[in-house]
Amino acid sequence: MNLFPVGNKTFIEKNKNWNLEINAKWNSRRINLSITSKKLNFNKEFIPFSIKKAPFLSFIARYNNYKFYGKSSRVSDLFLESPFAQNLLISRKANIELNHKNWIYKGQIRRKDKTSLSNIFILIERLNEQIDLLIDKRVT
Repeated sequence: MNLFPVGNKTFIEKNKNWNLEINAKWNSRRINLSITSKKLNFNKEFIPFSIKKAPFLSFIARYNNYKFYGKSSRVSDLFLESPFAQNLLISRKANIELNHKNWIYKGQIRRKDKTSLSNIFILIERLNEQIDLLIDKRVT
């Protein structure tokens, strides 16, 4: 017997200078995650940017292809080059976007795959640290 076969949960976590709003919706097979990261002491806005996996092109070319939307900036270049962001984009229906003062990760994992769920939070924490370093380097 499965307890809670369908549901959703939203919670907020504060981590260093970052505020994470996590929205999880699940059914009997998959967990849909939407994680919004916002830097608390950030005065400027990110230049809008989005990166998604292109499943059809990936299937044809037999390696991972991605679709990019938006303009280039230092932070968007960081997402394109970072191995942490590339590992986040491995999950099903993965999407990373920069919007105003937030960066948003959306993805889907199997419900029984607990290691991928913990890895997602570790990767997001590492990306937040890289963005902090990039912003601090730019300010000084």
